[in-house]
Amino acid sequence: AETIEVTRVVWLFFGPFLLAVLSGSGEAAMWACNRAVTPSAASFGMNPEALGLLCAVAGQFGRTASPLAGCIIIVAGIAKVSPFEISKRVGLSMTISSIVAALVLV
Repeated sequence: AETIEVTRVVWLFFGPFLLAVLSGSGEAAMWACNRAVTPSAASFGMNPEALGLLCAVAGQFGRTASPLAGCIIIVAGIAKVSPFEISKRVGLSMTISSIVAALVLV
């Protein structure tokens, strides 16, 4: 049963995280997850507010790690490097931060 709960948290967190990384928009990932998953938080054994916050944090951390995000493109232009170079440096820290946030929020 513990493995099932950990698996649920991982998917509920990394779903919006990966969606944000792929799209470059944390808001879109957060709203999509909150509309689709948060109403049934009780069936996952979670508090709806905690799950909503988990989705919001995941979306924003994913956006920060995305090479498609506007802020990353602007910073890359100023630094005269590829957005992918910045994302490689930021991606690991955002992934680790995401894991810690998921563990704290659940």
